[in-house]
Amino acid sequence: MTARTTLRRHITTRLIPATDVPALGWHVVRVALTYRVSDPFAVAVEIPTTPTPVTWLLSRELLAGGLDACCGIGDVTVYPDVLTDAVTWVELRDSSNRIGPALLRFRRADLERFLDNADAMVPAGTEAARINWDRELSLLAGDR
Repeated sequence: MTARTTLRRHITTRLIPATDVPALGWHVVRVALTYRVSDPFAVAVEIPTTPTPVTWLLSRELLAGGLDACCGIGDVTVYPDVLTDAVTWVELRDSSNRIGPALLRFRRADLERFLDNADAMVPAGTEAARINWDRELSLLAGDR
């Protein structure tokens, strides 16, 4: 039996671009969350936009920490809802202004389940042991 190397889950969430008027409502979207053993510190969040999807790479640790407290500075912030612990918010700010700021509303249980599955593949705290450091140093040196 071979070990699983990729975890991909589609999760229905609500998205509001920060430039929209909140009264216009949310867009219901199915984002794809992807975790790869080969990149154990990151979770890719693919947001369906037109004409092509936009993918953000988030820290797995940031996503997990944001379930219980506000985490992140800069372009990404993850935090629990102030009224209910059943909701977690992911705020994305694109400094290049390619897609503009956006706010995603996740069910906490969906994120917890995804992170639990990622932890089963690579337990939190053991990520560095999964990195091929020779390969990474070679890539940094410009070797292909």
